[in-house]
Amino acid sequence: MLTLGILSFDISKEQEYFTEIARRAGNYNMEVVCFSPSNIEPSTEMVTGLAFDDSKDKWKEKSFPIPSYLYDRCFYTKPITKRHKPIVEWLKKRPNTFFLGYGLPDKLHIHHLISEHELLKAYLPKTTLVDTPQTILTTLQKKKKLLLKPASGAGGRGIYLFTFKKGNIHVHTQKGEELITKTFEEKAFIRFLTVLLKKRTYITQPFLSLQDVTNCPFDLRLFLQKNKHGKWITRGVGVRKGKEDHLVSNLSAGASIIPYKEWKRQYTPREVLLIEDAIQTISRILPLHLENTSSPLFELGIDIGIDQKCAIWLLDINSKPGRKVLLTINPPIKEELYHAPLQYCSFLAYLNAKERR
Repeated sequence: MLTLGILSFDISKEQEYFTEIARRAGNYNMEVVCFSPSNIEPSTEMVTGLAFDDSKDKWKEKSFPIPSYLYDRCFYTKPITKRHKPIVEWLKKRPNTFFLGYGLPDKLHIHHLISEHELLKAYLPKTTLVDTPQTILTTLQKKKKLLLKPASGAGGRGIYLFTFKKGNIHVHTQKGEELITKTFEEKAFIRFLTVLLKKRTYITQPFLSLQDVTNCPFDLRLFLQKNKHGKWITRGVGVRKGKEDHLVSNLSAGASIIPYKEWKRQYTPREVLLIEDAIQTISRILPLHLENTSSPLFELGIDIGIDQKCAIWLLDINSKPGRKVLLTINPPIKEELYHAPLQYCSFLAYLNAKERR
């Protein structure tokens, strides 16, 4: 029997999703286990984790060998979780261990990979690695508005908008559902940046007008996965609409979810044609290009911005996307989502068996 191991630091965060996958594993002659990378004993390569007991419909603690197939749902955002990343990197290099998806590099590296593609590079905002606080100030004085983003991160956290007006710098950032604004003179702004840049690596991008007529930020979320034949398909497209005058349209910042079909009514037929042509181009080319230039993937969340001139921008790409947008706009799709990791795992096992013959 095939075993699919789900890597998670905290099973309770996605327990329903993991449990529903495990309930369907029997249909594929498979069992599902769940564990944290820290639960691997290096000397024996045995794992202490949770195995799903189909007969009792619940998870039970169990010891087992490292599974051959792994679905990584760990998020390495906090210092305590970052310590476990080398273990996962070791697993990725381990013979006869296969990940459904191997993840993506940081935002700057992704930007570099996409910029090498003739069609895709047109959708990229200019992105620059931050070197010094003075560089940010000099650019800001010229451009008047500038976005600062963590090179690694998700959920819209750690994003700053800087505006330069009458010799002062206004700093805007989102803390949960609250928009916080502070004003600095140039010297104080440099001190603020000096402290900030010591904490992590940042990139800058131009500020794009990605708001609707009510001044609410919004973006399109494309949810892509590989099907049972290993082919990329688009599971759905939804719109995240943030609060008026807010900085981001992430759900953690209080954004609402709108079905794409409903949202696109505000555009002219010609504009819809342009938008949908971009969506099709990105969803058809981007996953394959990332796999060809980086590593194999299973699923992607792609965030697309549309500015007030109807220009299309590729904002963010996530190899461990959430499912809330998709489930809100199309609840019945949950059954497809529960089967997808099992189907793709079966496909990988078939390919590996074929290679060994």
